[in-house]
Amino acid sequence: MLFNEQRQIVQRLLILQMLQYFKYIWIIFWKDVLVEIRSKEMTFSVFIFSFITLVIFNFAFDPTPKNVSYIAPGILWSAILFGGMLGLNRVFAMEVNDGGWGAILISPMPKDALFFGKVLSTLALMILVESILLCLMIVMFDLQINWPAMVLVSLMALTGFSVLGTLFSAISVFTRAQEVMLPILFLPLISPVMIAAVECSGRIFMGGDIFEMIDWLGLMGALNLLYIVLCPFCFGLTLKE
Repeated sequence: MLFNEQRQIVQRLLILQMLQYFKYIWIIFWKDVLVEIRSKEMTFSVFIFSFITLVIFNFAFDPTPKNVSYIAPGILWSAILFGGMLGLNRVFAMEVNDGGWGAILISPMPKDALFFGKVLSTLALMILVESILLCLMIVMFDLQINWPAMVLVSLMALTGFSVLGTLFSAISVFTRAQEVMLPILFLPLISPVMIAAVECSGRIFMGGDIFEMIDWLGLMGALNLLYIVLCPFCFGLTLKE
């Protein structure tokens, strides 16, 4: 009887700790969302840069109805990649510039909760930007898209982008050449995810189903799992330094 009561107490404590952990994540995420709603600084910057990239690539490659299915995926994900890196430079900039970084470090919040909160806010921004770009590309190129497959590919690719990008944004934010260091660190490791996203999107634009891209989805899933496990640990080490 006593053992059962102790077990119930331990279970309740674990549940409370989990709820508190997710509350910390929500606080960071919602704080970033409210700040962005008021300022719209990152959204406009990332979207404008991505849109300009899309337009330039459109004129450079001059897609035709015969080759648009081959060219459009590269244009889409290049625009997302380059525009997204502009946003990654600002992930921790507000806390550092406003002097709130020290308060975050001494707060009782778990550092990986801070990390995942930032990941979610970055992911939400990238989903918004890609949704707008994808709608523009449908109008510009008259694309036929399998939406369930495209949503799955986009979520997997943008999750890897957000997790890895948040880590390297934290690493580069205190360097003198942040705008230079972030692409140098980030691009080599995110390239496999972007390549897989381009391959999957190409098959979607050509009318393929999800089973034709199972290998590339498996690659993105494995990389995302690796990033989600390792990046919070590396983030904690970065804050200690």
